[in-house]
Amino acid sequence: MRALFNHAFRPSRVRQLEPELDRIAHEYGIASDEANTHLGEIDNAFEHFLSEMAGTETLVIATADHGLI
Repeated sequence: MRALFNHAFRPSRVRQLEPELDRIAHEYGIASDEANTHLGEIDNAFEHFLSEMAGTETLVIATADHGLI
């Protein structure tokens, strides 16, 4: 990912949708172990992404719906 943003041709935007947490919350409940585990996975992946983007002068904007995050 970092190489993509350091390349001479940089995308103007990258969009990532993560629908699985919503599905899990509807199936098991937002306070369930399943939802908390998946939210931790999202958090770890986002932390890794941010560390990869460090130093690339990339603006990262994160949004969420339903007020879950």
